[in-house]
Amino acid sequence: MSFLGAWATWLALVSSLYAGFAGALAARGHRRRLAESARGAMLGTALATTVAVVVLLYLLVESDFRVAYVADYTSLSLAVPYKLSALWAGLAGSSLFWSWILSLYAAYLVLRPAAEGWRLHTYAMAILAGIEAFYYLFDLAYANSFVPLASAPPDGLGLNPLLQNPWMTVHPPALYLGYVGMAVPFAYGMAALLARVPGSVWLVLVRRWTMVAWLFLSFGIVLGGHWAYVELGWGGYWAWDPVENASFLPWLTATAFLHSSLIQERRGNFKLWNMVLVTITFLLVILGQFITKSGVVSSIHAFSGAPGWPFLLVFLLATGVFAGVLIVRNLAFLRDRSAVAGLFSREGLFTILNVLFVVWAGLILLGTFFPLLTQWSTGRSMALNSGYFDTVTVPVVAGLVILLGLSQAVRWGRSRWREVWRREWTAVAGGLLLLGGLLLAGLQGWVALLFAGSFFALVAIVQNALREHRGGRGLHLPRYGSRLVHLGVLLMAVGVVASTVYTSSRFVVVRPGQKVRAGNYSLLYRGLYTRKEGRESLIFGKILVREAGRAAGKLDPGVDFWPAIPQPFLRVAIRSTWKEDLYVILAGYQGKKVTLQVLTEPLVSWIWAGLWVLVAG
Repeated sequence: MSFLGAWATWLALVSSLYAGFAGALAARGHRRRLAESARGAMLGTALATTVAVVVLLYLLVESDFRVAYVADYTSLSLAVPYKLSALWAGLAGSSLFWSWILSLYAAYLVLRPAAEGWRLHTYAMAILAGIEAFYYLFDLAYANSFVPLASAPPDGLGLNPLLQNPWMTVHPPALYLGYVGMAVPFAYGMAALLARVPGSVWLVLVRRWTMVAWLFLSFGIVLGGHWAYVELGWGGYWAWDPVENASFLPWLTATAFLHSSLIQERRGNFKLWNMVLVTITFLLVILGQFITKSGVVSSIHAFSGAPGWPFLLVFLLATGVFAGVLIVRNLAFLRDRSAVAGLFSREGLFTILNVLFVVWAGLILLGTFFPLLTQWSTGRSMALNSGYFDTVTVPVVAGLVILLGLSQAVRWGRSRWREVWRREWTAVAGGLLLLGGLLLAGLQGWVALLFAGSFFALVAIVQNALREHRGGRGLHLPRYGSRLVHLGVLLMAVGVVASTVYTSSRFVVVRPGQKVRAGNYSLLYRGLYTRKEGRESLIFGKILVREAGRAAGKLDPGVDFWPAIPQPFLRVAIRSTWKEDLYVILAGYQGKKVTLQVLTEPLVSWIWAGLWVLVAG
């Protein structure tokens, strides 16, 4: 049956190529019948890719080991949900999955009415079809999911145990939906330049597309952090790994674009800047694929040294040249009609916010490629540790949360200091009092500023909402949704900084019956036990936990052993509350003695809670 999947992928390539050429010719020559033909080809592309994906899923579930990808990532004993998630476990399957999501986005675009401009939609369709064609070429030349084996093995290698986690059935699809979704705003931006669509027509069109992609990207990033936290056993959720950074970079520029697009919609400014941002965001998506698949920058998450990465580099450069030429040719068309009404205005604050987001992204990009830059310049590869990223991040986030608070009081157009002070003096006073108390308590300057700024922003948001309610402005869902999103981001920012700066960790060696102190906790180690779970063997310790003298449950950190895998896997034990997590790792054992790593991490649960507040918003 694998031949059907292979032929469906070839058909998707041909139909996307036709849709791209026919769509471009139709938009250029105002040939509506040809455009309808191209639209039909786009729908055919989505249908063919769906067939290929369904075929691969069938092969995975049926454990058809005559196909190399199935033999590499599944086994007879693997549970069905993890057989399905094997679709994105390897390079070939994840590449096909990426193409499928892109084809579905494109199909939805095609089915939308072209009320905002027939040529704009047709050009956008042609550009998306061209992007699709590239990915199908990559799938067929370098990441074919349907390569047959000369002889089928009796059983497959199985899925990496680290990926046999419920969060890994959700995290990659969410991340891909965010990544791939950024292609649509880019396509519309370039289409607006080709069709010379005036004003903010294209921007209003892509705002919802961008928000949906941004939401999925946010969801995928935080879920990936949660998976790392519960599965990898190092006590953290974010290590500034190059692949992690690759997902965060387009999130930063997309966030900047969502804010600066409001300026163009309201005031007619930032036409050029928005076009540049939407281009950079998509280029960072392609760069993320390059990082993940090339192995040029070392990462534990990458498909290291995957074939075809030069093809990705060529695509990145070609896309950049295409967009750059279009933008340069349309500089007069992108000229702003007026200047920003001073820094002390909503558009002025959004300008500063955009600068901070882009500077942050640039600093992270520099840190990510620093080993490569030093290798080229000195012949020795030198990497920057997480301290660099933490150092550049805290001041930027502190500035962003302060801007968030100030933006609650300023208006579009120039605002007066007296009016802003009247609206926000209680929030400012509360923030300053907290800042003074934190500094007296010995907190670091930037960290104290971030906490105080977050409190200031929180009070300002609540005050603004109450002021509108008392003013009888009623329930405005987009406005309240925006506030929820910002509250979610505030919760996550505070949780990240608190758990990064104030985590406490210690190693202890204990015997059965001995107690360990960790902050307010008392841990009584009862002994070491073994258990068999399917193909894995588990060694785990039983620990009784008391908090402030009261019983607080049990923890059982352990080590998993899988057949044919020489390296054991840690199984961490976590007791989570709103104020802190107790995180225990079985770091080693010898006879009856065990070595435990015990961590107390404040406010980690605020990160996960903040995500759900953001999603609700």
